[in-house]
Amino acid sequence: MMPDKAVLGQSVAYPVDYDPSLLVPIPRELQRPKELCEMKEFFGWDLWNAYELSWLSPSGRPDVAIGEFSFDSKSKNLIESKSLKLYLMSLNFRVFASQDQLQDVILNDLTHAANGSVEVRILELNPSRTRLKVSAPSGDCLDRLSVECNTYQVDKGLLLGAQSSSCTAIHESVYTNLFRSICPVTSQPDWATVTISYHGAEICREHLLKYLVSYRNHPGFHEDCVEKIWLDIWQSCSLETLTVTANFTRRGGLDINPVRSNGNPEYWFTRYVRQ
Repeated sequence: MMPDKAVLGQSVAYPVDYDPSLLVPIPRELQRPKELCEMKEFFGWDLWNAYELSWLSPSGRPDVAIGEFSFDSKSKNLIESKSLKLYLMSLNFRVFASQDQLQDVILNDLTHAANGSVEVRILELNPSRTRLKVSAPSGDCLDRLSVECNTYQVDKGLLLGAQSSSCTAIHESVYTNLFRSICPVTSQPDWATVTISYHGAEICREHLLKYLVSYRNHPGFHEDCVEKIWLDIWQSCSLETLTVTANFTRRGGLDINPVRSNGNPEYWFTRYVRQ
């Protein structure tokens, strides 16, 4: 169920005045499985990159930068993506004395809307000073495996054969660029590179790939898809730790990168070639 103020999929006028009320919070509990709500060791974050951040300097000259916003997955709300885009556009004609002032205002507004912990960084458009380097995912790519795929609605049962008979625990990271899901409001496709990192009994890669491909026609927000992937794999395989990361391609100048884990991942955002 979407909030009454939701603007995703709606035709709306672009704002010209600063307006934090444009942000539309969506309670995470609406989509989050009960099992995850009860897991104390389950955590993560949603890292957003805003590539169309602009405001006015005291002289009236426009400034531009990249905004990096990290929302704790334990925050009460996620933010509707189009509402965040409109909010950022409302900053375009607002005068800020410095980047620090801009950062403080955005931090206050996002923290209020998310009702939880948020981190905000303003990144300069300087290749030698920003950490947004284009790189490749770590681990082994699953995309050239010889598998027959014919299920395009999520089927957890595809993971039933994923468990290895070996008793030896391994550390492994694998990824796919083939992930696609559907926006539950607009029905537009969402594309991502999904990385699975785990410690435990080896997972059959063919079954894992078929499971991830089964999201191809699944309606779900980015954050919800990643949480379902994490829970399904956790419940189907004998693992000690599991981290699921999804790097979604940008839409409207925004990309969203949810991370969910029960371990202690040292996650440092790396922009992939499609982002």
